[in-house]
Amino acid sequence: MRKLISSLIIISVFALMLTGCGNLGPVNKTLTVTEVRWSEEGASQPIVMTYTELEAGDVIYRGFSSVITIKSVNENKVVFDIDGYLVRPNDDGTINLREEPLKSVFVTSGNSVELVTQTMDAGGNITIAFE
Repeated sequence: MRKLISSLIIISVFALMLTGCGNLGPVNKTLTVTEVRWSEEGASQPIVMTYTELEAGDVIYRGFSSVITIKSVNENKVVFDIDGYLVRPNDDGTINLREEPLKSVFVTSGNSVELVTQTMDAGGNITIAFE
């Protein structure tokens, strides 16, 4: 009996690894990425990118030595992997240059998340909204 249960658990784990969980196809919701670049000369006009078919593995942002990729998505939440130097801004809008860069972040439906580059002389503010 113990061997049967162990075998069933192992088979279930391998089946889950092979098929994955969630993300059976594209999620048809709107993801809006807005970037504002800034320097000592001022801020740029917002650059807006809109995505309507979302799948795991989609790269939604590249810039400032950072890449944001969709890790998982469903109708209620998107989880992102972040490779680079992005952090959340402080409550007063300043940037903590000593903070550990984010590795992942999520946003729920109807909400947004703001990220900033960890730079002093020029950089960007990135807002990701999921609707």
